[in-house]
Amino acid sequence: MENKQEWLREHWLKERKNYIGGSDLGAICGLNPYRTALDVYLEKTNPDIACEIKTDATYWGTALEPLIAAEYEKRTGNLVTDTNRFSCFMRHKEHHFLACNIDAWIGENDYVLECKTAGFTKTKERSEEHTSEL
Repeated sequence: MENKQEWLREHWLKERKNYIGGSDLGAICGLNPYRTALDVYLEKTNPDIACEIKTDATYWGTALEPLIAAEYEKRTGNLVTDTNRFSCFMRHKEHHFLACNIDAWIGENDYVLECKTAGFTKTKERSEEHTSEL
């Protein structure tokens, strides 16, 4: 099964060169502190540049998605139906250059669940009104 997952991952990484996703849009708009519009352009147009940022934060964020989804389901009672990042792919009907990979579906594809993690150092960036959500 690991070979199939690795194949799906490689296929997904190649496909990411063909569309602009949510992370790309943040960089293009200047809202991503880790990537710029030029980074996105170079990733999309240069076959030798990987479309995946490899850091500890992205590794752990991806690795913890199933745990976060399971905990969300446990706490809310909302059924999480799909956490396979390779099958949760959506492309815009008219603008095929726009697409996204969501983290999971809630219910029968009724709602999107986006799983996020943050290190303890990021809690300082949150406002006081949201500290009870940590």
